[in-house]
Amino acid sequence: MSVERETRDKIAIMQAWLSGQAVQCCRVGGGEWRDIEGPGWDWVGFKYRIKPADPREWVMVMCPTHGPYVFEPDKLPACRPHDSEVVRVREVQ
Repeated sequence: MSVERETRDKIAIMQAWLSGQAVQCCRVGGGEWRDIEGPGWDWVGFKYRIKPADPREWVMVMCPTHGPYVFEPDKLPACRPHDSEVVRVREVQ
């Protein structure tokens, strides 16, 4: 990554934090990402990122006679054809 690109990425993260977005950090050598409240911006020892949004989820009802139907998880109908299969789908990043 070029120095210019790296600088732009760091500025974007700091601006996001200033605007109230959640920012996370982890040690450069590895570890879990954790939420931070007041970053010290130690770019040598830590990596920073804007906290990713929670992945979206859907439920597909696979019905051989009528085709697939897609629902949000909380709107899955209680009454479904007896030969249908329910498949849960989750967005990946």
